[in-house]
Amino acid sequence: MTEKYIHAMMVWPGEHPCMTYLLNDRRFLDFAVGLGSDFGGEAAVMKLSDTAAILYNNEALICDLRGNRKIGSKLLAGVFYVGGIEDGNLVDLPFREMELYHEHFWEPECYTEADVRAAYRAELFKGIDLA
Repeated sequence: MTEKYIHAMMVWPGEHPCMTYLLNDRRFLDFAVGLGSDFGGEAAVMKLSDTAAILYNNEALICDLRGNRKIGSKLLAGVFYVGGIEDGNLVDLPFREMELYHEHFWEPECYTEADVRAAYRAELFKGIDLA
């Protein structure tokens, strides 16, 4: 069963994370990841663990969003959310995971526009031989 609202953690560029609720509806999630942009966005999900996932703007470069945090080799731009995941569906983020990711993302990171463009360009052309 898909929950109507999910308890998640919101992470803005340059800010400490905070807890929030998200309406678990595709149009709302697209709107939520597009905050700070005149162009909106398209919500995408990246799994962090068996019980947690990141909801982020897949069109951050087009939307000209500020760099936020790096996760592995991926640079996320704009606001993103950490929520729970179960059987491929977004659910409440378990409290123990909320504490873990709250601490993990506590320190804001700083990225230039050039950093964001380079990261998204690299992601776009990953696996393509340009030679």
